[in-house]
Amino acid sequence: MQLAESRQVLEKSVAVAIRASDDLPSVPDPDRQTGQHLLQRLEAAFSADQTVEIIDQRLAEESQLEQLLNDSEMSVIDKEFPSLRAECLTSISEAKEKLERAKMS
Repeated sequence: MQLAESRQVLEKSVAVAIRASDDLPSVPDPDRQTGQHLLQRLEAAFSADQTVEIIDQRLAEESQLEQLLNDSEMSVIDKEFPSLRAECLTSISEAKEKLERAKMS
């Protein structure tokens, strides 16, 4: 299963957990996200090796997500969804491994 497909399956589980908790996280700032993506694309466009640049950006985002999930505040989801956080962390680990392999190719 490709990374995107496995993430879509996991996304549905996370959505169920969020709805069940009635504790929705703050909405991301769409303007900030758009600006960040634009900057990333511009940096990649001017980079000598765009592929490595994009992979590095994805690795950084996976690491940020991993840190968020490892935060002690996230342990509240373990009560109602005991395997969800572990599944997310496994997905992140697999994604990082695939990205590192792609970077070395």
